[in-house]
Amino acid sequence: EERAEGRAVEASADTTVRHMGPPLSLAMVAAVVGFLALLRSQVPMIQDFGLLLSVGVTVLVVVALTLPVAVLVRRDRRHGDRPARSQRAVEAVVRSVSSLPARAALPLLVVGAAIVAAGLAVEGGLAIETDPERWVDQDGRAVADLDELREGTGFSSELTILVEAPDVADPDVAAWMERFGAEAVERHPALKRATSMAAIATGVHGTTPGGDDIATLLSVAPDDVARSLVSADHTQANLVFPITPVSLGERERLLDELEAELRDDLAPPPGVTATPSGLAVIGVELVDGLEAGRRTLSVTALVLVLGLIGQEGSREG
Repeated sequence: EERAEGRAVEASADTTVRHMGPPLSLAMVAAVVGFLALLRSQVPMIQDFGLLLSVGVTVLVVVALTLPVAVLVRRDRRHGDRPARSQRAVEAVVRSVSSLPARAALPLLVVGAAIVAAGLAVEGGLAIETDPERWVDQDGRAVADLDELREGTGFSSELTILVEAPDVADPDVAAWMERFGAEAVERHPALKRATSMAAIATGVHGTTPGGDDIATLLSVAPDDVARSLVSADHTQANLVFPITPVSLGERERLLDELEAELRDDLAPPPGVTATPSGLAVIGVELVDGLEAGRRTLSVTALVLVLGLIGQEGSREG
Protein backbone atom coordinates (compact mmCIF):
# COMPACT_ATOMS: atom_id res chain seq x y z
CA GLU A 1 0.00 0.00 0.00
CA GLU A 2 2.82 2.41 0.82
CA ARG A 3 4.53 1.62 -2.48
CA ALA A 4 1.26 2.19 -4.33
CA GLU A 5 1.34 5.76 -2.99
CA GLY A 6 4.60 6.29 -4.87
CA ARG A 7 6.96 6.26 -1.88
CA ALA A 8 10.50 4.90 -2.07
CA VAL A 9 11.27 1.36 -0.93
CA GLU A 10 13.10 2.33 2.26
CA ALA A 11 10.52 4.96 3.22
CA SER A 12 7.70 2.50 2.62
CA ALA A 13 9.35 -0.13 4.83
CA ASP A 14 9.97 2.42 7.60
CA THR A 15 6.39 3.69 7.54
CA THR A 16 4.99 0.15 7.48
CA VAL A 17 6.95 -0.99 10.53
CA ARG A 18 6.23 2.22 12.49
CA HIS A 19 2.51 1.95 11.83
CA MET A 20 2.13 -1.81 12.25
CA GLY A 21 4.51 -2.27 15.17
CA PRO A 22 2.50 -0.71 18.04
CA PRO A 23 -0.92 -2.29 17.29
CA LEU A 24 0.58 -5.69 16.53
CA SER A 25 2.67 -5.53 19.71
CA LEU A 26 -0.39 -4.65 21.76
CA ALA A 27 -2.35 -7.49 20.18
CA MET A 28 0.57 -9.83 20.89
CA VAL A 29 0.75 -8.87 24.56
CA ALA A 30 -3.04 -9.21 24.89
CA ALA A 31 -2.90 -12.68 23.32
CA VAL A 32 -0.03 -13.74 25.59
CA VAL A 33 -1.90 -12.53 28.66
CA GLY A 34 -5.00 -14.44 27.57
CA PHE A 35 -3.06 -17.64 26.91
CA LEU A 36 -1.28 -17.39 30.26
CA ALA A 37 -4.69 -17.74 31.91
CA LEU A 38 -4.37 -21.43 31.01
CA LEU A 39 -1.78 -21.68 33.80
CA ARG A 40 -4.75 -21.83 36.17
CA SER A 41 -5.80 -25.17 34.69
CA GLN A 42 -5.46 -28.25 36.89
CA VAL A 43 -3.92 -30.23 34.03
CA PRO A 44 -0.16 -29.79 33.52
CA MET A 45 -0.58 -30.50 29.81
CA ILE A 46 -2.96 -27.53 29.48
CA GLN A 47 -0.58 -25.31 31.46
CA ASP A 48 2.28 -26.22 29.12
CA PHE A 49 -0.01 -25.58 26.15
CA GLY A 50 -0.66 -22.05 27.43
CA LEU A 51 3.08 -21.38 27.65
CA LEU A 52 3.61 -22.83 24.17
CA LEU A 53 0.89 -20.60 22.70
CA SER A 54 2.39 -17.55 24.41
CA VAL A 55 5.82 -18.24 22.98
CA GLY A 56 4.33 -19.08 19.58
CA VAL A 57 2.33 -15.87 19.19
CA THR A 58 5.35 -13.81 20.25
CA VAL A 59 7.54 -15.46 17.64
CA LEU A 60 4.85 -15.00 14.99
CA VAL A 61 4.56 -11.27 15.60
CA VAL A 62 8.33 -10.77 15.58
CA VAL A 63 8.58 -12.68 12.32
CA ALA A 64 5.60 -10.81 10.85
CA LEU A 65 7.25 -7.45 11.54
CA THR A 66 10.60 -8.43 10.04
CA LEU A 67 10.57 -11.22 7.49
CA PRO A 68 7.76 -10.11 5.13
CA VAL A 69 9.02 -6.51 5.10
CA ALA A 70 12.57 -7.67 4.36
CA VAL A 71 11.35 -9.92 1.54
CA LEU A 72 9.25 -7.15 0.01
CA VAL A 73 12.11 -4.64 0.25
CA ARG A 74 14.47 -7.07 -1.46
CA ARG A 75 11.91 -7.79 -4.17
CA ASP A 76 11.23 -4.13 -4.94
CA ARG A 77 14.91 -3.27 -4.98
CA ARG A 78 15.50 -5.93 -7.59
CA HIS A 79 12.44 -5.33 -9.73
CA GLY A 80 11.87 -1.61 -9.28
CA ASP A 81 8.46 0.00 -9.18
CA ARG A 82 5.49 -2.32 -9.26
CA PRO A 83 2.15 -1.55 -10.88
CA ALA A 84 -0.65 -0.48 -8.58
CA ARG A 85 -3.24 -3.13 -7.88
CA SER A 86 -6.89 -2.86 -7.03
CA GLN A 87 -7.99 -2.95 -3.40
CA ARG A 88 -9.00 -6.40 -2.16
CA ALA A 89 -12.21 -7.11 -0.27
CA VAL A 90 -10.46 -7.75 3.06
CA GLU A 91 -8.53 -4.49 2.78
CA ALA A 92 -11.73 -2.62 1.97
CA VAL A 93 -13.45 -4.02 5.08
CA VAL A 94 -10.47 -3.17 7.29
CA ARG A 95 -10.35 0.37 5.94
CA SER A 96 -14.09 0.80 6.49
CA VAL A 97 -13.96 -0.44 10.08
CA SER A 98 -10.85 1.57 10.98
CA SER A 99 -12.41 4.73 9.62
CA LEU A 100 -15.59 4.47 11.71
CA PRO A 101 -16.32 7.55 13.86
CA ALA A 102 -15.74 7.51 17.64
CA ARG A 103 -19.47 7.23 18.31
CA ALA A 104 -19.38 3.71 16.84
CA ALA A 105 -17.29 2.48 19.78
CA LEU A 106 -20.28 1.97 22.11
CA PRO A 107 -22.34 -0.15 19.65
CA LEU A 108 -19.25 -2.24 18.91
CA LEU A 109 -18.71 -2.80 22.65
CA VAL A 110 -22.35 -3.88 23.01
CA VAL A 111 -21.96 -6.35 20.15
CA GLY A 112 -18.75 -7.68 21.67
CA ALA A 113 -20.36 -8.07 25.11
CA ALA A 114 -23.31 -9.92 23.55
CA ILE A 115 -20.94 -12.33 21.80
CA VAL A 116 -19.08 -12.97 25.08
CA ALA A 117 -22.33 -13.56 26.96
CA ALA A 118 -23.55 -15.97 24.29
CA GLY A 119 -20.24 -17.85 24.40
CA LEU A 120 -20.34 -18.21 28.17
CA ALA A 121 -23.95 -19.38 27.99
CA VAL A 122 -23.22 -22.26 25.62
CA GLU A 123 -19.71 -23.07 26.87
CA GLY A 124 -20.90 -25.32 29.69
CA GLY A 125 -22.83 -27.52 27.29
CA LEU A 126 -19.93 -28.16 24.94
CA ALA A 127 -18.66 -31.72 25.19
CA ILE A 128 -14.99 -32.38 25.91
CA GLU A 129 -13.40 -35.36 24.19
CA THR A 130 -12.18 -37.43 27.15
CA ASP A 131 -11.21 -40.63 25.38
CA PRO A 132 -7.41 -40.62 24.92
CA GLU A 133 -7.80 -42.97 21.96
CA ARG A 134 -9.58 -40.15 20.11
CA TRP A 135 -6.69 -37.77 20.66
CA VAL A 136 -4.42 -39.54 18.17
CA ASP A 137 -4.59 -40.30 14.47
CA GLN A 138 -7.41 -42.81 14.03
CA ASP A 139 -5.65 -44.28 11.00
CA GLY A 140 -2.34 -44.66 12.83
CA ARG A 141 -0.64 -47.90 13.73
CA ALA A 142 -1.11 -47.38 17.46
CA VAL A 143 -4.90 -47.34 17.19
CA ALA A 144 -4.87 -50.34 14.85
CA ASP A 145 -2.74 -52.31 17.33
CA LEU A 146 -5.04 -51.31 20.18
CA ASP A 147 -8.13 -52.43 18.25
CA GLU A 148 -6.42 -55.74 17.46
CA LEU A 149 -5.55 -56.25 21.14
CA ARG A 150 -9.08 -55.42 22.21
CA GLU A 151 -10.57 -57.74 19.63
CA GLY A 152 -8.37 -60.63 20.73
CA THR A 153 -8.57 -60.20 24.49
CA GLY A 154 -11.80 -58.31 25.03
CA PHE A 155 -10.05 -55.52 26.93
CA SER A 156 -7.39 -52.87 26.48
CA SER A 157 -7.05 -51.36 29.93
CA GLU A 158 -6.88 -52.37 33.57
CA LEU A 159 -8.15 -51.13 36.89
CA THR A 160 -5.93 -51.88 39.88
CA ILE A 161 -6.71 -52.04 43.59
CA LEU A 162 -3.63 -51.49 45.76
CA VAL A 163 -3.89 -53.53 48.95
CA GLU A 164 -1.65 -52.57 51.87
CA ALA A 165 -1.26 -54.63 55.03
CA PRO A 166 1.46 -55.73 57.49
CA ASP A 167 1.54 -59.01 55.54
CA VAL A 168 -0.56 -59.42 52.39
CA ALA A 169 0.25 -63.16 52.43
CA ASP A 170 -1.73 -63.52 55.65
CA PRO A 171 -4.61 -65.98 55.12
CA ASP A 172 -7.25 -63.45 56.24
CA VAL A 173 -5.96 -60.83 53.81
CA ALA A 174 -5.69 -63.36 50.98
CA ALA A 175 -9.21 -64.64 51.64
CA TRP A 176 -10.60 -61.11 51.54
CA MET A 177 -8.78 -60.32 48.28
CA GLU A 178 -10.18 -63.46 46.67
CA ARG A 179 -13.71 -62.67 47.92
CA PHE A 180 -13.57 -59.01 46.91
CA GLY A 181 -12.29 -59.88 43.44
CA ALA A 182 -15.01 -62.45 42.83
CA GLU A 183 -17.78 -60.20 44.16
CA ALA A 184 -16.60 -57.18 42.16
CA VAL A 185 -16.55 -59.15 38.89
CA GLU A 186 -20.03 -60.50 39.60
CA ARG A 187 -21.47 -57.05 40.38
CA HIS A 188 -19.81 -55.08 37.59
CA PRO A 189 -20.03 -56.42 34.03
CA ALA A 190 -17.25 -54.04 32.92
CA LEU A 191 -14.74 -56.07 34.97
CA LYS A 192 -13.56 -59.09 32.99
CA ARG A 193 -11.91 -61.00 35.84
CA ALA A 194 -9.82 -60.50 38.98
CA THR A 195 -6.11 -61.30 38.98
CA SER A 196 -4.14 -61.54 42.24
CA MET A 197 -1.93 -64.02 44.05
CA ALA A 198 -4.97 -64.98 46.10
CA ALA A 199 -7.00 -65.68 42.94
CA ILE A 200 -4.12 -67.69 41.47
CA ALA A 201 -3.81 -69.70 44.69
CA THR A 202 -7.54 -70.40 44.63
CA GLY A 203 -7.24 -71.62 41.03
CA VAL A 204 -4.34 -73.90 41.96
CA HIS A 205 -5.82 -75.36 45.16
CA GLY A 206 -9.50 -75.13 44.32
CA THR A 207 -10.26 -73.54 47.70
CA THR A 208 -9.74 -70.21 49.44
CA PRO A 209 -6.02 -69.82 50.20
CA GLY A 210 -4.94 -70.39 53.76
CA GLY A 211 -1.86 -71.15 55.81
CA ASP A 212 1.30 -70.72 53.76
CA ASP A 213 -0.41 -71.03 50.36
CA ILE A 214 0.47 -67.49 49.21
CA ALA A 215 4.05 -67.64 50.49
CA THR A 216 4.56 -71.04 48.85
CA LEU A 217 3.11 -69.83 45.57
CA LEU A 218 5.31 -66.74 45.61
CA SER A 219 8.40 -68.89 46.08
CA VAL A 220 7.76 -70.78 42.83
CA ALA A 221 6.09 -68.04 40.75
CA PRO A 222 8.11 -66.33 37.98
CA ASP A 223 9.84 -63.21 39.28
CA ASP A 224 7.99 -60.88 36.91
CA VAL A 225 4.60 -62.24 37.99
CA ALA A 226 5.46 -62.14 41.67
CA ARG A 227 6.80 -58.57 41.52
CA SER A 228 3.76 -57.30 39.60
CA LEU A 229 1.32 -58.71 42.17
CA VAL A 230 3.13 -58.61 45.54
CA SER A 231 5.92 -56.33 46.83
CA ALA A 232 9.19 -57.87 48.02
CA ASP A 233 8.41 -57.09 51.66
CA HIS A 234 4.87 -58.51 51.42
CA THR A 235 3.29 -55.23 52.58
CA GLN A 236 1.60 -54.38 49.28
CA ALA A 237 -0.32 -56.36 46.70
CA ASN A 238 -2.13 -55.60 43.47
CA LEU A 239 -5.61 -56.78 42.63
CA VAL A 240 -5.89 -56.29 38.86
CA PHE A 241 -9.16 -56.13 36.90
CA PRO A 242 -9.00 -56.07 33.09
CA ILE A 243 -11.92 -53.88 32.01
CA THR A 244 -14.01 -53.89 28.86
CA PRO A 245 -13.79 -50.86 26.52
CA VAL A 246 -15.75 -48.13 28.34
CA SER A 247 -15.53 -44.37 28.33
CA LEU A 248 -13.66 -42.47 31.01
CA GLY A 249 -17.00 -41.25 32.34
CA GLU A 250 -18.14 -44.85 32.83
CA ARG A 251 -14.82 -45.65 34.49
CA GLU A 252 -15.42 -42.82 36.92
CA ARG A 253 -18.80 -44.25 37.88
CA LEU A 254 -17.24 -47.70 38.24
CA LEU A 255 -14.53 -46.33 40.54
CA ASP A 256 -17.11 -44.51 42.65
CA GLU A 257 -19.09 -47.73 43.07
CA LEU A 258 -16.02 -49.77 43.98
CA GLU A 259 -14.89 -47.18 46.52
CA ALA A 260 -18.37 -47.22 48.08
CA GLU A 261 -18.25 -51.02 48.31
CA LEU A 262 -14.79 -50.88 49.88
CA ARG A 263 -16.29 -48.71 52.61
CA ASP A 264 -19.40 -50.87 52.97
CA ASP A 265 -20.02 -54.62 52.68
CA LEU A 266 -16.73 -55.42 50.90
CA ALA A 267 -14.52 -53.47 53.31
CA PRO A 268 -11.10 -55.03 53.98
CA PRO A 269 -10.17 -56.52 57.37
CA PRO A 270 -8.93 -54.22 60.14
CA GLY A 271 -5.41 -52.93 59.49
CA VAL A 272 -5.77 -53.41 55.73
CA THR A 273 -6.34 -50.60 53.23
CA ALA A 274 -7.48 -50.94 49.62
CA THR A 275 -7.12 -48.02 47.19
CA PRO A 276 -7.99 -47.83 43.46
CA SER A 277 -4.85 -47.00 41.49
CA GLY A 278 -3.25 -47.26 38.06
CA LEU A 279 -3.91 -45.62 34.70
CA ALA A 280 -7.69 -45.94 35.02
CA VAL A 281 -7.65 -43.66 38.07
CA ILE A 282 -5.26 -41.23 36.38
CA GLY A 283 -7.55 -41.10 33.34
CA VAL A 284 -10.54 -40.22 35.51
CA GLU A 285 -8.57 -37.49 37.28
CA LEU A 286 -7.58 -36.15 33.86
CA VAL A 287 -11.24 -35.85 32.87
CA ASP A 288 -12.03 -34.01 36.10
CA GLY A 289 -9.09 -31.68 35.51
CA LEU A 290 -10.15 -30.95 31.93
CA GLU A 291 -13.72 -30.18 32.93
CA ALA A 292 -12.90 -28.22 36.09
CA GLY A 293 -12.83 -24.45 35.81
CA ARG A 294 -13.52 -24.18 32.10
CA ARG A 295 -15.60 -21.04 32.59
CA THR A 296 -13.10 -19.68 35.11
CA LEU A 297 -10.31 -19.97 32.56
CA SER A 298 -12.37 -18.17 29.91
CA VAL A 299 -13.41 -15.35 32.25
CA THR A 300 -9.86 -14.98 33.59
CA ALA A 301 -8.45 -14.62 30.08
CA LEU A 302 -11.15 -12.11 29.15
CA VAL A 303 -10.58 -10.00 32.27
CA LEU A 304 -6.80 -9.98 31.79
CA VAL A 305 -7.08 -8.94 28.14
CA LEU A 306 -9.66 -6.23 28.83
CA GLY A 307 -7.60 -4.96 31.77
CA LEU A 308 -4.51 -4.71 29.58
CA ILE A 309 -6.36 -2.92 26.79
CA GLY A 310 -8.04 -0.57 29.27
CA GLN A 311 -4.72 0.28 30.86
CA GLU A 312 -3.17 0.97 27.46
CA GLY A 313 -6.11 3.13 26.47
CA SER A 314 -5.83 5.16 29.68
CA ARG A 315 -2.13 5.66 29.07
CA GLU A 316 -2.75 6.95 25.55
CA GLY A 317 -5.57 9.17 26.80
